[in-house]
Amino acid sequence: MNRGWILAAIVALLATFALWFAATVEKSPLTRSFGARKVPRVVAGRDSREDQRQVVRDEDAAMIRCQFDGEGSPGTLLAMGEGQALTSGTDLSLGVPTGSWTVYWQSEKRGTVELGRVEPEPGAVETCRLTDAGWRVTGRVANPDGEPLAGTSVFVCGSRVRTSEDGRFVGAARTAPCNVRAVYEDGILTRRSDPITVNAFLARDVDFVVDDAPIAGMGIGFRMAVRGARVNLVHPGTPAEEAGVRVGDVITSIDGEPTPGLTDDAFITLGTGREGSLVTLEVERDGEPLTFTFRRERLDAVDTG
Repeated sequence: MNRGWILAAIVALLATFALWFAATVEKSPLTRSFGARKVPRVVAGRDSREDQRQVVRDEDAAMIRCQFDGEGSPGTLLAMGEGQALTSGTDLSLGVPTGSWTVYWQSEKRGTVELGRVEPEPGAVETCRLTDAGWRVTGRVANPDGEPLAGTSVFVCGSRVRTSEDGRFVGAARTAPCNVRAVYEDGILTRRSDPITVNAFLARDVDFVVDDAPIAGMGIGFRMAVRGARVNLVHPGTPAEEAGVRVGDVITSIDGEPTPGLTDDAFITLGTGREGSLVTLEVERDGEPLTFTFRRERLDAVDTG
């Protein structure tokens, strides 16, 4: 009989301990952290749940907003960074914490288009313009006196557009970042601006200043090689042909400036100049050094054969 009472007492004691332990664990902060759903500090503005509305009150928050000028559904924005992936609604408005974010535009019609990386300051609003063709790039081309250059070619991330009468241009791109540059054309010769790297949030007022003074040149086509500029075209009737330059020649220097390692733009700058100015080429032909000196001329049109 005594043994039975002892066992009953032990069982009662163990049950009491179990109840106490369960209550203690339930109150534990660690237990609550595992049991609670984790909510990002800042989420898309379209989410109206009360515990996530802090996006509009957070002093560290920034906004990404894009305007869609195309047809059909505008799609959504996706921002990735800081260990989070945040998605907008169809209003293309997205709240993000400050930091570094890569932003994408997603839709069934256009797929996924990268818009670029942003690092907004607290309270900043990053904006962009979207069309069916991609994100919009706008700007202006003028000469050194500030006068607009109409009809000038502008290469917007690989696609060419031309400026209007007021020198302005509008283009679209689908990759970010990418380069924009203006190219002034004078006959068959060109003068190119330095490229400007843009993304969808740095694509407005991309302005260029390009010298529109007359361009005189030599009359050759070239391809940069290890030893210099290899001539792959000599236009008939041009100064280079009359001086004796031939296809296959390698130009190793222009006016004493070595050509190995030059970019295309740098070589063009050396090869062009004022009409009637002298140019001296050091050339290799079949291993033999040659020198040609002649005057640059305007090349409005050439016989292409």
